Amino acid sequence: MEDNKCADYLAKLASERWEDLQLFESPPNEALEFFKADKERIFVPLEYSMQFNF
Repeated sequence: MEDNKCADYLAKLASERWEDLQLFESPPNEALEFFKADKERIFVPLEYSMQFNF
C-alpha cells in the first residue's frame, strides 16, 4: 500500500481549521516538499508492469 503524504497532510491541515473552505494562493510551504516528492516518483501502471513480470 502506498502512502499519499500530500493528501494526508492537506486533510490534517483542513481538520485543524475552523473554516468550511480554505483557499490558498499557493500551496502551504510544508506541503511543497510532499508535492515535489510525488512529482519526482516514477509510477508504472499495473497493467504495464504485469506484462514484464516485475
